[in-house]
Amino acid sequence: MRSQSVRTTVDIDLSLAQRLKEFSVNHGLTQKKIIVNALKSYMTQEASEKDAEKLWKELRSLAKKGVRKIDLIEELRKDRNR
Repeated sequence: MRSQSVRTTVDIDLSLAQRLKEFSVNHGLTQKKIIVNALKSYMTQEASEKDAEKLWKELRSLAKKGVRKIDLIEELRKDRNR
């Protein structure tokens, strides 16, 4: 079964469009595949950075409360359950 998709239009700089086309030809990939993979990669990285920032803030908060020994695995488990 094919996943649902939507068609969208995005205006990009001409030089970027040319680089995309060259990359597509040189790597034997469709422009659509390159764009979709780039978006997925960017959004995954963005989510990872937010998770890391959230964990860092939590650890700083615990340190300010005087907690000196922290079980990171336990803290991650607690965070998942929230």
